[in-house]
Amino acid sequence: MTLLDYAVDVRPLRIPAFRRLWLASVVSAVGGSFSIIAIPNQLFAMTASSAAVGGAAAVSFLTLVVAALWGGVLADTLDRRRVLVIAQAGLAVTYLLLWLQAVGNVRSVVVLMALVACEGVSFGVTLATMGAAVPRVVPVELLPAANSLSSLVRSCGAIVGPLLAGVLIPMVGLGWLYFFDMLALFMVLWAILRLPAIPAVPRQLAASVVSQVTEGCCYLLTHRLLVAILGVDLAAMVFGNPVALFPELAARTYGGGFALGLLYAAFPAGVSPPDWSRALSPEHAGMAR
Repeated sequence: MTLLDYAVDVRPLRIPAFRRLWLASVVSAVGGSFSIIAIPNQLFAMTASSAAVGGAAAVSFLTLVVAALWGGVLADTLDRRRVLVIAQAGLAVTYLLLWLQAVGNVRSVVVLMALVACEGVSFGVTLATMGAAVPRVVPVELLPAANSLSSLVRSCGAIVGPLLAGVLIPMVGLGWLYFFDMLALFMVLWAILRLPAIPAVPRQLAASVVSQVTEGCCYLLTHRLLVAILGVDLAAMVFGNPVALFPELAARTYGGGFALGLLYAAFPAGVSPPDWSRALSPEHAGMAR
């Protein structure tokens, strides 16, 4: 028994499959944050327009939502490990292309927007499928602890990643952030390939996807409370999110460089701080509350 066991509920980490996924997620949560800074910064440098940065965010959001909707259905229909491998491979290829266009100085808004859409699709499928895969490798009684550990990684990665990116941009340049993102994804691919097969019940794929998406939308529309919650959340994400202004603020007010990383790190740190009590061991969680 280590000191960590008395402070944090680390029982899920004793399961090899989850431990590999979690360790890979630590790398990807930090490294995967680099493109969040690199894409808007590159787009603003090309266009000098915060509206263009906001347009890229809209493209990313819409493709992510659509992909997550269909990806969740695919995760219930196909082998989840295979879906994860395809999605992560697609994301790695996208970052490779982003790196090539950056170091090649392509300077095409259309190309960059297309790659943003590809990133949104791959990331949306990954999010939906990863959430469906964890319950298959972790016992039911450990799911709250596993989800809390994953949440802590995402929250901390959203803060540490931009700070590190802000340090790296003056040192290695913007384009290499995409390359580091791609390297981080290989860690995730390694962990996914080591997972056991996670097959689904065989179904008619086309009919299953369409029917399940339709059924989910109908269920949502018949529950006003869910519609209201989603509407408020969407309004806050769209109209209350200032990140489209960060590249312009950093470049014209704060001198760029590390300031850009600080802006992107400050937003998640202030809006959604990690709920440390949820990751505590059962005894310490009660004391925290």
